[in-house]
Amino acid sequence: MRQKKLKSIISLSFAFFLVASIFSTSIVAASDGISVEQDTSEKPSLDVLYYPGSMSDPWKGGNADFVWKDSVVPTLGFAGLEALAKAKDGLNFAARITLPNRITAKDVVDSIDYNNSYLYVGSASPYKLDPGFFSYDNPTDGHLYFTMRKGASFFKLVEWLTDIIKSILGSGKSALDVKLVAKIDVSKLSKNGYPDIDKSPNQLLTKGMAPPNENKKLDFKVNFYGYKQITWDSNKNAHPKAGQEDANPALDSFPTWNAYISPWDTELTFNTEKYDGGQNWEKVTSNGTTQDTFLPGPFENRVVSMNTWEDNDIDKVGERFNRVVNIFTQEDVTSTAVVSHNNDTLITSPGGIKRNEVTFSGYQKDNTLLSPVTTTFIKNDEALSVELDPSAKRVYGLGESITAPIDFTEMDENAKKLSVKITDNLMTSTADSTAVEVTDPGNEEHANIALPNTYSSKTGQHTTKLTFTDDFGRTETVDYQYTVLDLPTFNGRKILSTDSNSSLETLTINPGENVKLESVFTPKVDATMMLATIKATLPESTQLVSGSTKVEAKVPGKNKVTIPVADSAWKDGKFSYNLMPKVLGEQNIPVRTPISVKYEVSTSKEDRGKTLSTGTDTLESVSGQDGQYHVIGTTNNPDIYINPGELRFESATDNANFGQQDVPDSVTTYTRQSPDDFSVKIFDSYNDKNFNWTLTSQLIGNGLTNSTGDVLKSRLLLNQDEQLLNKYPGLFSNQLVLLPGQPQTVYTNNIANNGDLNFSWPMDKGPALEVSNDQRFVDDNSYAGVVQWSLDAGPNGNL
Repeated sequence: MRQKKLKSIISLSFAFFLVASIFSTSIVAASDGISVEQDTSEKPSLDVLYYPGSMSDPWKGGNADFVWKDSVVPTLGFAGLEALAKAKDGLNFAARITLPNRITAKDVVDSIDYNNSYLYVGSASPYKLDPGFFSYDNPTDGHLYFTMRKGASFFKLVEWLTDIIKSILGSGKSALDVKLVAKIDVSKLSKNGYPDIDKSPNQLLTKGMAPPNENKKLDFKVNFYGYKQITWDSNKNAHPKAGQEDANPALDSFPTWNAYISPWDTELTFNTEKYDGGQNWEKVTSNGTTQDTFLPGPFENRVVSMNTWEDNDIDKVGERFNRVVNIFTQEDVTSTAVVSHNNDTLITSPGGIKRNEVTFSGYQKDNTLLSPVTTTFIKNDEALSVELDPSAKRVYGLGESITAPIDFTEMDENAKKLSVKITDNLMTSTADSTAVEVTDPGNEEHANIALPNTYSSKTGQHTTKLTFTDDFGRTETVDYQYTVLDLPTFNGRKILSTDSNSSLETLTINPGENVKLESVFTPKVDATMMLATIKATLPESTQLVSGSTKVEAKVPGKNKVTIPVADSAWKDGKFSYNLMPKVLGEQNIPVRTPISVKYEVSTSKEDRGKTLSTGTDTLESVSGQDGQYHVIGTTNNPDIYINPGELRFESATDNANFGQQDVPDSVTTYTRQSPDDFSVKIFDSYNDKNFNWTLTSQLIGNGLTNSTGDVLKSRLLLNQDEQLLNKYPGLFSNQLVLLPGQPQTVYTNNIANNGDLNFSWPMDKGPALEVSNDQRFVDDNSYAGVVQWSLDAGPNGNL
């Protein structure tokens, strides 16, 4: 008697994910991430170590190494397939880092050296961090969150987490060691200083320094929250759920400072100044009494000018100039410190000035080191020498900004700046300008002194007195004579347009596209021009379109005049055209309407991805007062960005379910039961028909497998749809058979600038599943597999 085969039930399904390979750049779809919890049987640890950046200053610059270690327990799905689908979204946890006072979350994120900061998990290779793994609720908040869910390079993240999954499955261990190593650039961390406690000019005491703290300790804490303890917001930032306790945290701190050396003369003999609550910043108390005198000059180079001295010895420097101040309380804490200095003798410099730079250094009695401070002691015998630059501009238009170029010589080699007082004889006003920084003391130097805007509001000849004072109190006065003319003034703007888009601020075009440019000069008021000339510049790396240049103007009482300009007017990318008399017809004419120059340029494929500068276009006119050309209008030129094009997956159907089926007696093809519509959507904006790319599909791994790893003998079939083929001739023309590890070409593109492409198949066209009966089935089991869609445009694509 023939035995009847027993019928059993099997469940069949496929999951789909995307990989876009464009010059080795990869894109994957989104999921939930691998869920992890803290291994509470292990004690986490935190080590924060500071390494100063200066051999002489213990608190200046350098790096802080932040090393957090913990143990986590991951939750994985059957045979790792669930984990593989979730890997691209990282690890589902959050570590909250509590920062010390005054250190903000944003400052930490901005100061991490990401080239030398890594996450280590299990036996997998270290993963380089990027800013996407950190988040905060407020940039000034003292809490910073670390997750593995917002990385910038998803494909690398998938590869890395896949290695972790393999190590979990291979080792049989339930827990993984985790180590976060972040290197923090201290100079960047405190680049703005801490104005709440540092009242020095520009926060000189704390800018670029290790952050100070009242108790000389910077405390850090890390709390771990597993996937059951957190929620995620719409920006994929993690937050602990309400009521979560800070269980099993990791703590550490590193020592810091709270006091600084502030030299002053306790005998009140040498050029001390009174605290005024404004320009001067230091007010110190000692035993309840205010000491409101200090040495003038920048903190990092205090200056004591001793013009009345007759000998070369500095008397008892260590007793007179060794003050130490608490930055938080502004109290004199000299008694708690030991301060020394390096020498006591004045040395005669080549310029005849007797000086000495004395460096004060030391430590507090609890062994906290103090940052060193250098003070210059000087006996002044020479005058300052400042004179106007011979090439100084002397003629300005009404309302034009005026600067006085100067040369200064005979500067002392350690001078840092010049203060300038400005007095104008016509305006009868006085003003103090910003200090002029000296870039190379001791050598002849140059600087531009900006005069107040009111000095150019009246025509005629001006004489401005500039009185300079250097760090050592030496002064010099020079006269700057200049003329202000009533030149016509213009507002300039540039309109750039293409066949696709235009903007007054930015312009994006496709490679090979022509750009139309129009420089328009509109007068602010009625103005009279003489022999006006328009000058223009071609965008770099572009070519002029032959015969495109025209100059247009509307003369009062006449029609609009349009004059073609010969290509020969352009030379070496520059254009110059005299408006008179061809356009305006007269040499002197009041201008009330816009004057424009129009021209067109072409770009090339080689410019793809470049940003091209359009240069500056100007309008000039001769002044009747001095007979010289002066610029009376300029254009506001945006740059031109050449679109590199983009190729990407927009979306794809996540899965196909073939339902629960009886074990087949013969080879059987199953039609999917869901979803109703199966599609892959792609966006392509490359403006080049020679840019070829392909869409491929393949089964990964062994195809369909069950929870014990048994392989189902089967093939995935995709049939061609006639309407789809008519719309996309590059699609495959017959049935497509997908087998494990064998990529099949679905579509080959040779059309430029496709835009949105939608490959959609109804249920009767696939994908369908063909299952062989010649195999052993496991009763009441489920089979699942993964299909990979790939976009391939490189490395041999014609970009």
